[in-house]
Amino acid sequence: MLDHNIHLSHSHALLKWLNNFAEQGIFTTNNKLEFLSWNHWLEIHSGRSAQDLIGCHLFSLYPDMKERGIHRFYEQALQGQVAFLSQRLHSYLINIPANIGSHSLSPMQQSVRIAPLIEAGEICGTITVIADVTERVIRETELQQKITKLEQTEARLSSIQIQLEHLLASSPAIIYTCYPTDDYPPKFISDNLITQLGYQPSEWINTLNFWSDRIHPDDRPKIHHRCSQILKLNHLTTEYRFRHKNGSYRWLRDEMKLVCDASGHIEEIVGVLSDITETKRLEIQLLRAQRLESIGTLASGIAHDLNNILTPILASVQMFQLGLDQEKQNKMLKLIENNTKRGAHLIKQVLSFAKGFEGKLEIFQVRHLISEVADIARETFPKSINVSTNVSKELWTVYGDPTQLHQILMNLCVNARDAMPGGGNLSLSASNVILNQKEARLNLDAREGCYVMITVSDTGTGITQEVLDRIFEPFFTTKEFAKGSGLGLSTVLGIVKGHNGFIDVDTQMGCGTTFRVYIPASEDTETTVYEHLELITGQGQLILVVDDEEPIREITKASLESFQYQVLVASNGVEAIKIYRQYLEQIDCVVIDIMMPVMAGKTTIRELKSLNPQIKIVGISGYFSVDIAKDIAELGVDIFLSKPFTTQELLEVLQKCLNSSPPKP
Repeated sequence: MLDHNIHLSHSHALLKWLNNFAEQGIFTTNNKLEFLSWNHWLEIHSGRSAQDLIGCHLFSLYPDMKERGIHRFYEQALQGQVAFLSQRLHSYLINIPANIGSHSLSPMQQSVRIAPLIEAGEICGTITVIADVTERVIRETELQQKITKLEQTEARLSSIQIQLEHLLASSPAIIYTCYPTDDYPPKFISDNLITQLGYQPSEWINTLNFWSDRIHPDDRPKIHHRCSQILKLNHLTTEYRFRHKNGSYRWLRDEMKLVCDASGHIEEIVGVLSDITETKRLEIQLLRAQRLESIGTLASGIAHDLNNILTPILASVQMFQLGLDQEKQNKMLKLIENNTKRGAHLIKQVLSFAKGFEGKLEIFQVRHLISEVADIARETFPKSINVSTNVSKELWTVYGDPTQLHQILMNLCVNARDAMPGGGNLSLSASNVILNQKEARLNLDAREGCYVMITVSDTGTGITQEVLDRIFEPFFTTKEFAKGSGLGLSTVLGIVKGHNGFIDVDTQMGCGTTFRVYIPASEDTETTVYEHLELITGQGQLILVVDDEEPIREITKASLESFQYQVLVASNGVEAIKIYRQYLEQIDCVVIDIMMPVMAGKTTIRELKSLNPQIKIVGISGYFSVDIAKDIAELGVDIFLSKPFTTQELLEVLQKCLNSSPPKP
């Protein structure tokens, strides 16, 4: 470290060394501020030699020093004080260019010390030491820039976080993250969970199996299977019913995606939950409207077929009045029975198709739907249209809503009928198909795997390319005004996509059209097989029959008594309660109409349950809907039987009910 106060009498050797080897700029002046020395470092960096400067006045060579007020520091040095010039305040003493790497600064950033030069105890001049701090200034500047940038980034992140929190709080969509393990333990869920589903985020995070336990029981197995595919597919969208805090179920669309690190390792699953309950409700209304439209197009055929059914029944009754021998009577009775069953079957099909059971997802066999739709087509379509079916014996099952797939087939069949005004062939078939990756790429909605392919073909007029490009657009129709809404094929497409399937169409003008509907096959290849109970007589059990229709009461009573049952009858709920109170210990089962005047069947059942919680009940009705299904399930009705029913069906249901275990109180 160079002493601030240099004594010439003792420092000539040092000054000589500093002049030649110092890595700092050093120069000295006399009391008049005329140069005495100018070291080698300064010669190199300033471009001025010592020979040219010696004897020259400091401020005459560097007049800007005086302009910048530097002269006062030299005045202080001549008075015995040491002055320090910081680069932050003064930047430089002498204007020297500096080059540091890719940076170019002019002038060089300098740290300067100005001290008195002393000889024999007297101040004889000044000594100035200049240190190049340009690199340090650059590093400090860069560091400060980084600090400023970091502060700006932190400020932006803070602002983004506030905006994100506001967005999450006000968004109808719930954002979540979870670990990619079997039970999907949650990591995060947005605060709007409480406004959307009524739960606190802490409940979701801290409760074991919170998400899984609140999925509707009917949806849970399929959702668990679908979610297990996320690791293969990377991105997955599912729809299911989820229990709200208030106990109701809401339809949710769950879109999830894998998040991986730079090495491809799966870190978490991020997902978005959207409440689509209202959308589902509107879809159901649209589907129902479209079903009713289809029923309207079949109305003439239905009326024609019902008239054909009723005509032989009326004629047979009149023949009985004329008196016939036993053989002809038996023949007429068989004719009446067959036509009555045929009419009941047609009414059930039409009613089921018009009403539907929305949201009922199950594993089922498409073969039964094709058979049923083919029967409707044969009964209601013009006789000039030949209807045929061809279903694989080893057909896989599918998972979905049977009513919606029934509607798909009906829509396609009605379109096929309209394409064959002069008659033709309508073919319905189903087979198993396995798509590989190459085949799946041919359709945007297809995925490789196992499908059940349902085919509907006609020999009609075919579809032009212009129309083919638009057939799945909502409200697009080629039919005359008031003959169709244009919802048919758009509805078909919506249902198929809702079942994770896709559609192909082949057509040729003048030859016909083929629609191929691909529905993913279910892994469960077993279908439910219902045990056929052997028809046996009763053992004197006492049955209470409750129905407001006297003919039904009488024929039910007669049928049961013919098979060794004892029967009591009531025409309404009030009468039924009175009789049950009287014979409470003797009555083994109650057969009751769900829809009655005076006291409704549901009210009557509640009263009967209050008298005997273990009572066995068979509910009957000529009309069945989703609401009725929910009601009888809540009421604890053992079995439901639709009207009209045969004696055989009544006896089987009654036997099954009597043999069942009593319900838990």
